Amino acid sequence: MSGIADLMIKSPKPDPSKAMRSFSASLPMMLLRAREAVMAPFRELLDEHGLTEQQWRVFRVLAKNDEMDVTQLVESTYLLGPSVARILRDLENQKLIVTRADKHDKRRKWVRLAPKGRKQVELIAPPSEAIYAELSETFGSERLTALQGLLEELQATAIANGSWKRHKPNTEAARSAPKRAPIRAGKRTNAADKLRDMGRSTQDAIESEP
Repeated sequence: MSGIADLMIKSPKPDPSKAMRSFSASLPMMLLRAREAVMAPFRELLDEHGLTEQQWRVFRVLAKNDEMDVTQLVESTYLLGPSVARILRDLENQKLIVTRADKHDKRRKWVRLAPKGRKQVELIAPPSEAIYAELSETFGSERLTALQGLLEELQATAIANGSWKRHKPNTEAARSAPKRAPIRAGKRTNAADKLRDMGRSTQDAIESEP
């Protein structure tokens, strides 16, 4: 084990008596600020084509798959079930996607890009890649590749540590808060669900964007 994982294991346990680090040095906020800065030109591009960031996430995932069931789509896009349902309804009304019920399980729904939707992806892909190319050139392609690797390692380490369970607040407000409806009955155990649980507040902020 190396990199971020080694640093987290070797680091001493936090001292409760020490003051909390400054807000600007908060890792979640640093990641969020970086995300917003990186997403700005992409949002401008998507806005020109009448798409939201969340709709584009769905397009991107479907473009790499012939057909997916909705549960797989939820996990792949890191969006909540109700948000995906709303997005699919809007895209289907615009004839950008095609949905069908499963032959053996009517509760299961499959979705794929319609020809019109695939043309939309093909139209947006070149300028999107141009934005990536510019970022890679200015930031440095090797540094960008290294950063992506570190972020994947950080994600895996945070999930493996399970810190969201150890530090979950046990307050009356938390207990009385409205519970989100599950996407599907059954115990959630995959990494995508765990990571989504860790970032509920950020996810809500992301999904509330126009």
